[in-house]
Amino acid sequence: MSTDTDIGPTTAGIVRTAPTVPIRVRAAGEDFEVPASAAQERMWFASHVSADRALYHIYDELLWGPVGTATESPAAGTASAIDTLTAAWTTIVERHESLRTTVHRREQELLQHVHTEIGVEIPVWDLGALPDDRRMDGLRILAHGLLDAPLELDTPPPWRLAIARVSDDDWRMILSIHHAVADGASLLIIRGELTELIAAATTARAPQLPASPLQYVDYSEWQRTGMATELAALDDFWDATLDGLPAVHNIPTDFPRPDERTFAAADVYRRLDAELSSTFSQFAAEHRSSDFMVLCSAFLAVLHGWSGSTDLVVGLPVTGRNRPELDRVIGMFVNMVVLRVPIAGDPTFTELLELARGNILEVLEHQQMPFQRLVRRHAARAGQAVPPLYQIGFNHLAMAQRATVTSAEDDIGCEVGLDGFGRLGLRIEYNTALFREETAVQLADDLTDTLAAVCADPSIRLSQLPLRRRITGATAAGSSATPSPKAPSPTPPSPTAPSPTALSPGGTPAGSDAPAAFDAPDGAAVLSPTEELVAATWREVLPEQGRDLGADDEFFACGGHSLLALRVIARIREAAGVDLSIAEFFADTTVRGVGAVLERALIAEIAALSDEETGQRLSVEAATAPGSDR
Repeated sequence: MSTDTDIGPTTAGIVRTAPTVPIRVRAAGEDFEVPASAAQERMWFASHVSADRALYHIYDELLWGPVGTATESPAAGTASAIDTLTAAWTTIVERHESLRTTVHRREQELLQHVHTEIGVEIPVWDLGALPDDRRMDGLRILAHGLLDAPLELDTPPPWRLAIARVSDDDWRMILSIHHAVADGASLLIIRGELTELIAAATTARAPQLPASPLQYVDYSEWQRTGMATELAALDDFWDATLDGLPAVHNIPTDFPRPDERTFAAADVYRRLDAELSSTFSQFAAEHRSSDFMVLCSAFLAVLHGWSGSTDLVVGLPVTGRNRPELDRVIGMFVNMVVLRVPIAGDPTFTELLELARGNILEVLEHQQMPFQRLVRRHAARAGQAVPPLYQIGFNHLAMAQRATVTSAEDDIGCEVGLDGFGRLGLRIEYNTALFREETAVQLADDLTDTLAAVCADPSIRLSQLPLRRRITGATAAGSSATPSPKAPSPTPPSPTAPSPTALSPGGTPAGSDAPAAFDAPDGAAVLSPTEELVAATWREVLPEQGRDLGADDEFFACGGHSLLALRVIARIREAAGVDLSIAEFFADTTVRGVGAVLERALIAEIAALSDEETGQRLSVEAATAPGSDR
């Protein structure tokens, strides 16, 4: 599900605050580094753990008619168009630091590096040689190749762009940009500025672009320092809101949940008829609600029927741009929040809408809480394969075109919104390891029918909604509808990325070749040498330093978080000379699991040495071991 969002005009004015973000003083012509923002941390960790790096790219295709100055020859016209488009993009890169920003790890820190300048190399695809009826096929093939290629965040630029000539009257720009440096609102900024720059060049006038003194690093530095005073109030609100949060939803899955978290995805799409789309917009206005609130409430009503749950939980992406000076800044501002709506009895839809409206407004007023912090404080211990905090997402955004689905962050994701013709579009994204297509089709149909029913009769009770699936409260209370992982872990999952491998009943990672714990003479389990090294690094960096640690203790359950994981990896590298990757660390975040990875790495390293190198290394280690004369 896309993490970009449009919460609608009704709520936008309520949650915005006065300008407060200070502008950093920059030394002309010099690169500089600052700590990464919370959103960048989330994207960086997720992209380094996920097998599908392209999951964290955002895409855009920009269409233009004739471009460039008028010329007498076709060749000159093509060259003029290419020069115009390239110059326009170069100007935007110069204006916005985020497009010149890389994110990288330095020892125990995650940093964003702002480059003073980067080379702008843009490939040009001339499809004019293809038959007219094959040009769009050719464009799609080339575009998919560009969009699927991974973007390395530590290497500039954090984007790829190609210019495509379909014909003299049809020029396109295909953009892929890493989500760590841009969001959906950023794409709108890019579109607007490109349009103005190209129009100005084509008509030989000066472009009219707004000044852009504030940059993303100004915001991220404010978030790190200026937000400190807000965190206590944010903690109080979210502690109260998420107290006793259900570990997992009650919607029955078609397949048992796998031991490991999966991201395989598919989707179904519906375009609602014009009459219902028009009626819906009227309904929202009459009930003092935004489109977002009505659509979300209808989705909650369907979830209530499908799960029988009286404690509904969905994840919402929020823009994060709740300060007016951020409107023109390119960067990753999107945050995730948790909407929780309790349902008592059998309310009417109007009553549910009023309840959801109040909860949505409260959540939006507290949307600045970094999602990683929410996970650390509130992730329920439901097993390694279960996404933390919520497993069902909802988003409201423009539905002008159907997105290409590659991966699913949630069990179920729902995207709805008006397209360019004023008609409602509806997309259900689902995890194919959990649900069949027919289930997603039924969910889309039930949401469509629910919208029609509530628009026709707002006083309809939830029990009267025309649902194809329904679970009563008694059924839901009597059994867990969603199968648990086969071997649930007693620890919370990673806050930003695919969760670690589930543990077998004995504590060993399922399906792994991790060694068993050493046995002490009295039968008590002791740590192996590599496990002891891992435990020693944890004792140094965890909030409760010096604590006793066993092989089955888990990093996040002991108070660890993503940035502390970087410190652990750095300490292990210093102590053992092995540089574990983020993915290796997150594969199983118990002392035993990380110790097993470290042991395999050490064995592989020694196996690659010659006999002479092995002897030298053993001599050095023996000489420096505890208890030696040195």
